[in-house]
Amino acid sequence: MNNFRPQVRHFLACVFLFFGCGSTSATGAHGSKAPTSSSHVQAALRAIPASAAVVVTIASPEAFWEFLVDGGLVPMDSKIVRTYQDELRAHFDRHLGLDISLTSSVVGAVIIDQKNPEGLIVAYPVHGQLRSKQHRIENKLLFLNDSYVVTLEGQHLIAGSYQSVQSALQVLKGQGKSIQDAGAFGSFVQSQMKGAYLSVSADVSKLPLPPNPITPDITYGSLRVTSIA
Repeated sequence: MNNFRPQVRHFLACVFLFFGCGSTSATGAHGSKAPTSSSHVQAALRAIPASAAVVVTIASPEAFWEFLVDGGLVPMDSKIVRTYQDELRAHFDRHLGLDISLTSSVVGAVIIDQKNPEGLIVAYPVHGQLRSKQHRIENKLLFLNDSYVVTLEGQHLIAGSYQSVQSALQVLKGQGKSIQDAGAFGSFVQSQMKGAYLSVSADVSKLPLPPNPITPDITYGSLRVTSIA
């Protein structure tokens, strides 16, 4: 863990010094309300190993796809929207074999073991059968390079370092413990993501942070976004 660059360590220290005493919310000008719960983000969280030190959840009341192709960002005629949807869906199917049109939740995590920090991202739900003409696939793992892989396990699209993806697969197969069952921190993560579009939760005690003389007793830190403009 000592291979964290000093700048990164001090940045994390500042973030959790600011947010560590509890949680905060960012409210958009329109005061739009986030969903109070999401079965999809809970399903994505199920793949995160209990050893995670930082967990980021992103949840939407509707599929992310809708924000991209319903004309909400750029006004479009309904016929153009349908054409755009068909072309984008065909592109993902042709190049990756994936259907992301129902995906509404993403969970990211930093897993810290006895060696190096490992990154992990889980999207849910994703359908299809992963394939690629540019990257090799072995044992259902698509290798982006020698260190990073992507796989589809059920409806969980999992990406990250080889070791973190393997850990997530073990959790989904019942061979490892999920963050949902990780005692106090697992409960804290779930409390922070409830009703939030975005939540960032950290077990500060697991992070390689410099000493904090101002609030040395902080155990967990969080940031929540519960409404957007």
